[in-house]
Amino acid sequence: MKKLLGLLALAACTGIPADSPISPEVVELVTISGGGTCTAFPVAQGRGKTYYLTAKHCTPAALVGGKAVGEIYLHPTRDVAMLVVESEESVFCLPLASEKPAPGDVLFAIGFHLGDFPLVTQGYAGGLEGQMSAPVIWGASGGPVLNAEGEVVGVLSWGWMVELNNWTYVPVTHIAGYAPYDDVSEWVHGLLF
Repeated sequence: MKKLLGLLALAACTGIPADSPISPEVVELVTISGGGTCTAFPVAQGRGKTYYLTAKHCTPAALVGGKAVGEIYLHPTRDVAMLVVESEESVFCLPLASEKPAPGDVLFAIGFHLGDFPLVTQGYAGGLEGQMSAPVIWGASGGPVLNAEGEVVGVLSWGWMVELNNWTYVPVTHIAGYAPYDDVSEWVHGLLF
């Protein structure tokens, strides 16, 4: 994980504004081929490309923020995908957390609720890893789940008992495993260089 954090720090992304570390401006609308919308967020830039994480069930994605998706990489076992968009435009890249949230920690979910506009909602880490309580609805899938420091702890995946605000996210610690790489840093490095 430390390798990945170092690698992403070298990417040509602009940082999150200090006065607004948790902002709806850091996500992009994903238009799914065949209809529907989700959310994605940038994690790296390099060689004229921007790399976005989203939920795998949000693919095949056609557009991210109105720009055509060039490549899609799917995690073999988790509900995570990386979308690659050709773009020289500098974006805010969200930092990945190096530690898991503890049960009861405040978490924020950012996403395009029903595809209309991005919202930031607040909840708490559940007792199970990857579980959170927050008022999130469809369209926010693929959005980042952030800790109080504005670091990504996971990718919003799906909800159950939605009326009780029970949602799951794929922890960033589980994003490793993209074949044929042993960890995310090797995978991203392979894409960038």
